[in-house]
Amino acid sequence: MSSFRSIQVVNVRWFNATAWYGLELARLLNAAGHESRVVALADTETFAKAEEMGLRPLAMPLNAKNPLEFPGLIRDMGRLVRAFRPDVVNCHRGESFLFWGLLKGMGGYALVRTRGDQRLPKGNLPNRILHTRVADAVVATNSVMARHFAEKMRVPAERLHMILGGVDTERFRFVPEGRAEVRARYGFTDDECVVGLLGRFDLVKGQRETIAALAKLVGEGVRNIRLLLLGFSTATLQEEVEAWIREAGMERYVRLKSLGKNYTEEAIRGWILQPKLPKGQQAGKGNPAKRKKLHGLQALYYSYLYQMGVLKRKPKRIPYVVRQDIRRLDERIAQMEFLQKHGITTREELESYRKPLEQQVLALTKERHRQIGRAHV
Repeated sequence: MSSFRSIQVVNVRWFNATAWYGLELARLLNAAGHESRVVALADTETFAKAEEMGLRPLAMPLNAKNPLEFPGLIRDMGRLVRAFRPDVVNCHRGESFLFWGLLKGMGGYALVRTRGDQRLPKGNLPNRILHTRVADAVVATNSVMARHFAEKMRVPAERLHMILGGVDTERFRFVPEGRAEVRARYGFTDDECVVGLLGRFDLVKGQRETIAALAKLVGEGVRNIRLLLLGFSTATLQEEVEAWIREAGMERYVRLKSLGKNYTEEAIRGWILQPKLPKGQQAGKGNPAKRKKLHGLQALYYSYLYQMGVLKRKPKRIPYVVRQDIRRLDERIAQMEFLQKHGITTREELESYRKPLEQQVLALTKERHRQIGRAHV
């Protein structure tokens, strides 16, 4: 089999499953005798991991939101395409998908969009064109996403592929000793059914749905169910997750542990096997671990107070981080529409468009000052 060149576009800030898949794909291709380059965001966990794996990643601001950065970014992308001459460009996120599509004619490569996210893409016309006419292949990692691409986005069957995520059964296997140790650390008994959910705090990760599902089981009389949540604040803050737990009346049944910004495998093992207790509450001889938590009638009493409206819940609001992302996305869309409407593709064209407008604003400002001066005479 002849070798081929590929670019894996892995513009993910943290080292999550999407980033792992992109880097591992590059590593496996290189090991098989092919040449694969990784393009990532500078100063991110993904970039550092790629360096650690010996993949020699290239840093590009692929998630840039300022249109003034786009010409320089596209120029650098074009230089990479001309120098490396890839046969395939695989976009693991969508921020720069449009730009790689624009360069496809010049580069002569096949364009692949791999979508590992569970959030369904927007079905607007530009997005449909990108996925149905520009991309040579679209890879979905779950059946819901594959159906959406086929039925809503109208991606041709010959271009649509579904690759389900697998599990390393040697690494993720049942160990009786580990089960006993974790249960002892967190106060779970042998007869309790414990559900664990590990992932950043985000609506797409399913923490809210899992809490609601377990609350429904408890309401149906299943009282030996427990939930262990491990994660860290991102688009959803830890305080919001805690509010979901309170709203569901599940304080007794849920253990919530934040990993902070340290989301490495070593940190996760440390949190699970060696959880830290507040100062003065360390478990030890003659000093068992203490928990400040309502139980039994007290928990039920406060649950009823909330349900009857005696105690008011904080109104739900969109998190600040999400509001900022929405605002920046709206700005980016407006800027792109402006550039397309006026046919601006370079900094020089933007500068020539802006100068007469600035002169017009200056003239109007002088006229306004002159009118104000007349009014005061």
